[in-house]
Amino acid sequence: MRVTQAKAKYLVIDTETSGIHAYENGLIQLAALALDNQLEVLEEFNEYVKPPEGVVFSEESSLIHGISQESIDKGLSYREVCQSFVNFVRENFENKPILIGQFFPFDYAFLDAVFGKVAPEFSLFQSVLSRNFIDTKSLANVFNLKAEMVGRATVFSETSLSKPGGLKDSLSLNQSDYQSHNALDDCHATKDALLKMIDLLDMKKLAPIERNPYQS
Repeated sequence: MRVTQAKAKYLVIDTETSGIHAYENGLIQLAALALDNQLEVLEEFNEYVKPPEGVVFSEESSLIHGISQESIDKGLSYREVCQSFVNFVRENFENKPILIGQFFPFDYAFLDAVFGKVAPEFSLFQSVLSRNFIDTKSLANVFNLKAEMVGRATVFSETSLSKPGGLKDSLSLNQSDYQSHNALDDCHATKDALLKMIDLLDMKKLAPIERNPYQS
């Protein structure tokens, strides 16, 4: 992997997992995008992961993500993917990145569980990642809240990324550009959805915030 000349500012993260519970299910794919301050992609990270023995695989999750057992079996171990991901972040960011995700608490929970159990020495969220993040699902809910407060119909009927009527549909993203429930494609879809939502903001109504004289 080449090291980019321009350093990134934002890090899009997405995971695919063997279920919805971080305490019993496992990580099977981790993807990320290093973005500059205009949300242009500088580098990609994408690895399939083989969880350790004892991790529960949910049949429902397998039907959703469709990742083959062969891809999982050939994937990196937890320790290997932790080291590879930390290297990716350190190579592409001078400062801790601002994180971007779709329903990011889900991804956070799994990454925290993986790093905490098998590679605590990396201290993921303390050493290379910040606790600053942008969640496109939460942002969609903010748009809906604003609409309701002024007596208008909600902007997004569904705040998921891929469900019918979700962000891909509402924001007119080209569905053929992304494979749903593939972590790397979902990273790109999340980034594109965020760009579309930014375009909906009326910057003319955002007056500069005066500095609080009592704030250091």
